[in-house]
Amino acid sequence: MGFREPCLKAEELENIYREIQGEDWNYEFQSNQAWKTAREFLAADLAEATHVNVLDIGCSSGRFLKELPRSWNKYGIEPSIQHRDELKGYGIQVIAQSLMDPLTDWRGKFDAVCMFDVFEHLFHPFDDMLKALQLLRPGGKLLLSTGNMESFQWKWLGVDHWYLDSPLHISFGSKQFFSWVVQRAPVRIIRCKKISHRHGEPRQVLRDRIISAYFGFRIRGGIWRIPQRMIQSTSKFRDLMHKINPPYTFFLRDHLLIEFESVQSVQSRDQVSN
Repeated sequence: MGFREPCLKAEELENIYREIQGEDWNYEFQSNQAWKTAREFLAADLAEATHVNVLDIGCSSGRFLKELPRSWNKYGIEPSIQHRDELKGYGIQVIAQSLMDPLTDWRGKFDAVCMFDVFEHLFHPFDDMLKALQLLRPGGKLLLSTGNMESFQWKWLGVDHWYLDSPLHISFGSKQFFSWVVQRAPVRIIRCKKISHRHGEPRQVLRDRIISAYFGFRIRGGIWRIPQRMIQSTSKFRDLMHKINPPYTFFLRDHLLIEFESVQSVQSRDQVSN
């Protein structure tokens, strides 16, 4: 995995998340690839279950939870003061502001725990994953989405990849890292899918591929200048020559959605390490 250094302090990040307003991090449900795919996974996994409890960590205004079956019990962990007030109005119970809060009473209570685009905001991602796993019933599912450092786009663009642009993103994972987690925690990976950050039409995907290729060529220089100049000579991409950094390419498959299954209750990091 990767880690941003230097980075904002934990208390600075907490203050930022607490003051998040309105639609700052919200997307339409159908455009969020992780949400759509996770709902499909959960619908298949919990089709026969009754009294389903689902927790979304970093749930924002609850858009993912609101798209789940009405009969399911929905809970959230959310730092934003404004969003916590909104969630209560939707009947979503907020059990904590962050994974740092005491959650002893909620251990073993959930059939599914979700962490969508949360991993990259964590100072101690392995420890926080263990805390999330403690909340699962045996056989419960942890669904986690984040950027994939092993993707072609990350390797092609290096530090210029768009997911490294935000100073709020401090931890960066890969399938290799999550396989390492499985060796040290009582869970197994049952699904691992490469996804894009947002669902895109074929023309949007193609445009993002060309943009990604263009900036990779520009970074490398030399003979790579030839295809770079060919791209920027076209009317649709002429504006790229004036951009300092690559624009966000949301529609490329540079993210992962991983579904873990708890094989027993998780007690503590010390017990896991032993």
